[in-house]
Amino acid sequence: MRLAPALVLVLAAAAVATGPVAIAVDGPQYTFPDTCDADSIYNGSSDCVNGWIDIQLHEDGSATWMRETAYPRAAFEDYIAQYESWTGTTQEYLDDQLADTNTDTVTATSELTDDLLLVRITSELASDNEAALVGFSVADDGALAAAIPIAQVTGVSLVTLTAPGPVQTSNGTIAGDTVTWNADSMTDLTELDATASATAAPAGLPAWIVPSGAGLLVLAGVAGVLGFARRSRSTHRAA
Repeated sequence: MRLAPALVLVLAAAAVATGPVAIAVDGPQYTFPDTCDADSIYNGSSDCVNGWIDIQLHEDGSATWMRETAYPRAAFEDYIAQYESWTGTTQEYLDDQLADTNTDTVTATSELTDDLLLVRITSELASDNEAALVGFSVADDGALAAAIPIAQVTGVSLVTLTAPGPVQTSNGTIAGDTVTWNADSMTDLTELDATASATAAPAGLPAWIVPSGAGLLVLAGVAGVLGFARRSRSTHRAA
């Protein structure tokens, strides 16, 4: 059985349709059309998946990167029943898929609400390795910079970045030590840029050190880590 396209990392950003249901969560307010069903999930309908990335920059140049992926719960449950032949509960399915994901630097959690299925994958990025490959850098005076390729945030409708000190410049919307990019503001961007102080005290604009390597660490999303359909489906299959 082929991997469901909806579970591929390249996802669409927003959902617009007639008769939507809006659900408020800690990040964005996810809105899915009431036409989402098992076929929508299987066929990778961009209207039926959304997400949020929340980044916490740290003073030493390391970062905490959280990617949340949201599906309409009813449609996803129909998908795993029809296309995955899953006979257990939805939570058991998620627990099964996430069982081998947690490491010293990666934590995966799931949450079910009345209307949503949420999966959050949090990665701790070391300052001298992963953080630089993603696009974070530290100046000689300790100030911070971010230049995140747009490919890293494909498929989400909101990106938030919080620095230890005030954000000084950005191509997003600045509010103190936080900068926000929504789906509309990311449409024409090739990267998400920000410069910030590493401390709460005001700082001058530094001479930024920008990573020059060609490498790109593509952080795992739901498809990359869970791979819903890639592992054996013998467990919980219908007889």
